[in-house]
Order: sequence, then C-alpha cells, then structure tokens
Amino acid sequence: MGCFATMFMINAGATLMAGAVAAGVYLMMERRSMRAWWGDMRSGILMLVARRAIYALAKRKPDARTWQPNILLLSGAPTSRWYLVEMAGAISLGRSFLTVATVVPDNLEKARRDSMETTIAEYLDKRAVSALVKVYAAPTPMEGALNLVRTYGYGPIAPNTILLGETERVENYDRFAQIIRTVHEHRQNLVIVRESDQTPVTPTQRRIDVWWYGDQQNLGFMLAIASLLKRGDAWRQAELVLKSIVPDQSHMADTSRRLNDFVERVRISARCEAICQQVTPSATPGNADGTAPRSVFKIIEEHSRGADLVFMGIRSPREDETPGEYRQYYANLLKRTDNLPPTALVLAAEEVDFSAIFEEA
Repeated sequence: MGCFATMFMINAGATLMAGAVAAGVYLMMERRSMRAWWGDMRSGILMLVARRAIYALAKRKPDARTWQPNILLLSGAPTSRWYLVEMAGAISLGRSFLTVATVVPDNLEKARRDSMETTIAEYLDKRAVSALVKVYAAPTPMEGALNLVRTYGYGPIAPNTILLGETERVENYDRFAQIIRTVHEHRQNLVIVRESDQTPVTPTQRRIDVWWYGDQQNLGFMLAIASLLKRGDAWRQAELVLKSIVPDQSHMADTSRRLNDFVERVRISARCEAICQQVTPSATPGNADGTAPRSVFKIIEEHSRGADLVFMGIRSPREDETPGEYRQYYANLLKRTDNLPPTALVLAAEEVDFSAIFEEA
C-alpha cells in the first residue's frame, strides 16, 4: 500500500493508467474463463438431455400416429443431385432426422474427409437444410452405400427410410438391386427418385400423382410421404391425386368407392381416379368381347402427363428370386418408366400401419 501511495505521488497519471490496464486484463480473463466454463456446461447439459431422450425412446413402444421418417440420403455429391437434398429436406421438414451421406474412396485422407464434411454442412446451412453429414470411405460407392444401410444409426434413431437417386449405369444394376434387397431385409422403407430428362424435380404448385395397384403398405407410405411434402411451402398448393387401374368397366364403380372411402377414412385431401385398363372397341384379333388391355405403364404415362411428381410402388424381392432375376426386374422398371415425369419409386418395409399415421390421437 505504501509503494502504491509513493508511486501515486510520483506520477498519478501513470499509476491510474497502469491500474486501469491491470483491471482490464483481469476482467477480460474472467470473461473468457466464464465463456469457456459456460460452453463446457452447455455441452454437458445437451449431452445429458440427448442421453436421457435416447434411452427413453429406446424403451418406448412405437406409435404409428407419431411416426416420422428418419432419412438416410445417399446423395453422392449433394451439389450434383441437389433435387434429392431438396426432396429429403421437404419430407423431414426439420421435424425428423436427416443424414446426407456421400461415399468417397477409402484411400482419401481423414483430414480431407473431415474437410468435406465441414464444407457440405456449411453448404446445407446456407440453404436452410437441417441435416447431419456423413462422409464415408469405401472401395466403391455401391459398397459404401450397402455398408451405410447395414450399419448407420444409433439405437432408436437409426434411419427407417433410405432415399437415393436411381442408377442407369448397367454395370451398377447388380449392386443396386442388392441395395434394394438389403434395405427391404432391414425393414427400412425405400424411396428411389428418378429425375425426368424433360422435367426437373421442381414443384410448380400443380399436381402430385400417387398410383395404387394392390399393396396397401406401399399406398400408406406413399400417402404419408406425399402428405409430409405438402406441409412445406414448396408443395403446399399442389393437388394430390390418388389413381388406380382396374381391369375392366365392371370394377370401376367399386374401385372408385373404395378409393374415396379410404381417403375419407384417413382424412387427407385428395382427388380419386379409377382408370380402366381395357379399351373398346378393339380391332385386336382374338378378343371376342371387343376389348383389349392396355399396358399399365402406358396408362400411367398417359394419365400422369403434366404431373410435377409421380409416386409408384415397386414390388419387394421374392424369397425364391435370384439376385439376377431381381436385377432384371429393376432394369425393366427403369425402361418402362423412362418417359414419366419425375418419379419416386417406393417400397415400404417398416412394420408400421401407415394408414394410422393420419388418425387423430
């Protein structure tokens, strides 16, 4: 104290300045220490909340009425197939988990993979897409996709829906068919998006067509995804049309009634159309009743002309079907849907009553 008084008497100005600097340094260090402490505490609180929530979800019995699609998007480079990211983001709508995954060569350095994850995450943030990012190393993209389907996820928040773009490279058909089989075996839902050569996957507020021809589970899942799309701004004004093909005129009235009853029961806003597969009169030899069946895919092409997005169910692999046979089914499917507008090929495998999603709690 005596030294301070002596210094003050010698040079009061310098003493006050030195005191102010020392106080400033002290306060700055205290603030940094508090911020670091608060940052550590905040991370700890978030981890505690996440831990308890995950454990609680793991013990809770699933309820179809609270179902949400936790999506694993196998996008490749997100910038080259941005329409996949837009669709996945529109479906999740910030309410469920979305992971944007890309597969890179397994000899890529970890530092480079980490840098790619950061770059993709920043790219998504700038475009207001809430998503986790996974950069996965594998010998080939197809092998990496298979491994992600088999292993990605954590407890009750593992993906229940896999979304990816189609492959039209013939050399990848075998692996792609294997991905479909693996997704189905893991009881995950699958959405394969085909972008039309003439029409990009961009909503113009016009129409979403959902085609139903037999599989109730596929129908419920397609309607669930279409309804989630319509909750967002991009697709809100698009008309939802539920369409079904019947073999002949005698089934028209019954099918129309069943479609309208279904739409009313699940309480969704949709227009229903029943379309007859047979046409009359026919000049086809051998048709004694004067009728001729039309190709199912030609009917879909004709009646979905002008739609912004088409949903179609695909069949699951049969137990006695060889990988080569299912590969051929996939190749034929691509060929027959080549002239459609942007199309989502859907296969539901999750053990959920999707029609219950629309019921009130």
